[in-house]
Amino acid sequence: MKRGSRRQLLIAGFGACLVSAPSLKADILSPGSKRVSHKMKFENIKEYEKNYKFFFLPLTRDEGLEWLKAQEEFGKSGVISVSGINPVAVAVTKGFFLVAVPRSMLDPDGGVSIEKLRQPPAGILKSERLVGQIRAVDVSDEDEFWTIYHVKIVDGKLQTGLIRHDEPKRRDQVKSNSFGSGGLALISAITAAGAIWSRFVVRSEA
Repeated sequence: MKRGSRRQLLIAGFGACLVSAPSLKADILSPGSKRVSHKMKFENIKEYEKNYKFFFLPLTRDEGLEWLKAQEEFGKSGVISVSGINPVAVAVTKGFFLVAVPRSMLDPDGGVSIEKLRQPPAGILKSERLVGQIRAVDVSDEDEFWTIYHVKIVDGKLQTGLIRHDEPKRRDQVKSNSFGSGGLALISAITAAGAIWSRFVVRSEA
C-alpha cells in the first residue's frame, strides 16, 4: 500500500470515530430496553394563536416534509412527538425550545427562517431550554411518556411552566441513547487501528 493511501485510510478511520461518537442515533437498543413514545404538549397555545405562530426547535429542513408537516400540526395542537427526533439535531440547537413568532414577522408563506428561530431577533420569543427527550427505557417500564407545559407571554417574554413530566422508573438500568452509534464507533476504531498497524509493519520491513 502506498504511503499516501495509508495516510488517507488512517485519517478516514479516526475521522469516522469522531463523527460517529456524538451522533447518538440509538439505531440499536441495548438488551432489556425498548423504544417508547415521548410527547410534549403546550396545553394553551391557542390562547395566543391570533397574534403568534408557534414553532418547536429543533426545526431542520433535512428532516423532510413529514417533519415540516409535524411542525404545522404542532402550531395548531400544541402537541409534538420528541422521542424520534434525531439527537444530532437536538445537539445543534442545544436542546428543545418553544418559539413564538409574531404573525407580522412571518414570511409570505407563513414560515420563518431557521436562523431566526435559533437566534431570534427582537420580537421573536424563545423559551428557556425544555426537558430532554426520552427515547428508550427498560422493557418493564411504560410505553408512553408525556411532558406538559402551560404557556404565558408576559412583558415580551415567553414563559413555559412545567405541569407534568413523566420519568422512566428504571432509568439507571437503561443504556439506550448512544448504544447504536457505539457499534459504528467500534468498527471505525478497529479500522483506524488496522491502518496504524499496517503503517508500522511497512516501516519495520523498510
